[in-house]
Amino acid sequence: MPEHAAHGEAQAAASEDGTGADPDVKGVLAAFGAVIRDGLTLAALEARRAGVGLAVMVALGVAAGLLLVTVWLLLAAAGALELGRAGMPAPLALLVVAALNLAGAGLLAFVIMRLSRRLLFSATRRQLGGGERGDSAHGGKTDR
Repeated sequence: MPEHAAHGEAQAAASEDGTGADPDVKGVLAAFGAVIRDGLTLAALEARRAGVGLAVMVALGVAAGLLLVTVWLLLAAAGALELGRAGMPAPLALLVVAALNLAGAGLLAFVIMRLSRRLLFSATRRQLGGGERGDSAHGGKTDR
């Protein structure tokens, strides 16, 4: 009978706070909520730290890019000066350096366009039945 009385007291205590839940269950649920809250707080802090780190890395990458552009410009200017020392008029030396830069940019654009064909998932589209005509697995255009 004492067990029955203790159980009745626990039910009465649970009923007093208006939830009707066992205090042990409430304690477990509160602890579980605290663990979830702590985990979410930790994830939020780490996400903020990662975001700041990413922003710093992007800023440093931009700074490095600017430094590389500066180096390229200085090398181009040095090349133009050397052409001038070799007897070429300064405007013509600058035009030669500009033409070489333009040719390099054109070559890079050509390579980019060739590589961009690989981004179209043509083999996957053929496999799924959505490939273009004349673009078969054994003939027609290739991705290379």
